[in-house]
Formats: sequence, C-alpha cells, structure tokens
Amino acid sequence: MVIVRLIGGLGNQLFQYSAGMSLAKFHQVDLKLDITGFDNYHLHKYSLSNFKISAKIATDKDLLMYVQSAGLFKKFRLYNRFIDRFCGKKNYQVEKTLNYDPNFYSFPSRSYLQGYWQSEKYFLPIKEILRKEFVLRRPIAKENAFFISDISLSNSVSVHIRRGDYFSNPTTNKIHGVLPIDYYIRSANYLKSAQKNLTFYIFSDDIDWCEKYFRIDANAVYVRTSKSNNNFYDDFRLMSLCKHNIIANSTFSWWAAWLNLYQDKIVIAPKLWFRSREVNACDIIPHNWIVID
Repeated sequence: MVIVRLIGGLGNQLFQYSAGMSLAKFHQVDLKLDITGFDNYHLHKYSLSNFKISAKIATDKDLLMYVQSAGLFKKFRLYNRFIDRFCGKKNYQVEKTLNYDPNFYSFPSRSYLQGYWQSEKYFLPIKEILRKEFVLRRPIAKENAFFISDISLSNSVSVHIRRGDYFSNPTTNKIHGVLPIDYYIRSANYLKSAQKNLTFYIFSDDIDWCEKYFRIDANAVYVRTSKSNNNFYDDFRLMSLCKHNIIANSTFSWWAAWLNLYQDKIVIAPKLWFRSREVNACDIIPHNWIVID
C-alpha cells in the first residue's frame, strides 16, 4: 500500500494524489489518502471527494502501520532528520526539492509520501487513468450551465487571475506574489497572433478587481459563477473546457489546463512561478506549454 499526505488547496491535492496513484500503480498496490493534515489547517479543506477518485481515506490503523512516529512528527513539527532517524527511510518518503526526483519509482511499494510532487513527470504513465478520475461528481450549477455552450461554440481562452490569498495572506504573498497585468497582456497578444476570433473568459477570485483594472483589446467575458454551489469547482470545470488557457502561477489553473482535452490547445504559463527567481521551478511547467516572463 502507498499512502500520500494531502495538504494545501485543490491543485496541490491533485498533484499529491497523482504522484501517489502513479507509485501505487507502478507497484500494483492500493493507494490511500492521509487527510489528517486538514484537522488544524484553516486555509483550505480536503477537496477531492468531489471527484470520481478511486483511492480511499487512510485509517488510523493504516497510518500507524506505516509511520509509528507520525503523531510525534505532527505535534512537535520536527524535520526530515527526525523522520529519517525514527521513522525509517525505507517507507517515509519526503520530497527533497521542487524538481522531479528521478528516484521516485525506486520508492518501495510500502511508502508514505510527503511533499507536493509538482511535476507531470511523476504521473505521465497514468495520465489516462487520472483524466477519468478527475471528473467532478456533481453537474454544473444550473445558473452557470449556459457558460458551457458559450465556451464550446467559441475559440475560447481561459484567463486565470489569482488574487485572494496570493494578495491578502502575507505568507502566501511572500512565496508566490500576484502576477503583473503585463504578463496577461503579453500572453493574450501571443494567442492573438496565433489564433483568430478569440473570446477571453476571465476567471478570478476577485472578479470585481478584474473588471475594474484588467482590460484586454479583444472580446472578453468576465465570468461570474454562482456562489451557491462551491463556485470554484464550476470555475475549474469551465476553465478546463476552454480551448486554450492562460494560467496564473497557481496549481488550480495548472490542473484546469492539464485536464483540457482540446487537441490543439495552447497553454501559456508564467516563467516566474514563485516570487523569488532563485527558486528553481523548471519541472512544474510541461515542456509543450508556452512560458512567458
């Protein structure tokens, strides 16, 4: 059995699930999900129950079988050397860097994974399995359904402008920061030079700000989905249905673009994924996406 620790927002959880499932399929064992990290985590909630995933939640018994000192690790927030010494390197696998770990598939079949695992290199062998599992269980809210036909009938581009905690949360802002408007303008111009009759669908957790400050010389729709049905799931679905995607430095729109099934899609991503240029995030962006500084 492989157990993967889930934490963070929807996009992070999808990355963690995908890496765990890939290792489990490689060893032909079950995958289980450790969601205990959300017990005292108030920024986001466990979100994968809304998808048609096959993995089950790990029980306390499952966790104790793998990491007998997990409770101590959580309580005292000890670091990797504690894990290596007391939990054993054989089954407790902690992500060492943001880059793809070429030794990933050498992890044993009885492994507990802790990290973010933000590279499609971890799960390309099972991409078709993931595309079937990462389908939302609930239909889109009735009041948002008209966007589907509009998006499918146009040469649609999703534009994700992430503000929210990237702007208001000091810790998150320090790590990621908000992308400059100029990035989106250059990305839109790139697409306009490559495609005709584009309609840009603007998605944001601060759509009022976007309507006031973000203007684009093209046909644009500022998407206001209903708040009554966990609208970020509907935003996620609608972004994935667009033919092309301009993503933020956000795993949320990364996954919407990755799940976009349009054969000739163009995905544009920011070169500066983290606020500091010293952080190497080269393995996050797939090789066939366009990177704009």
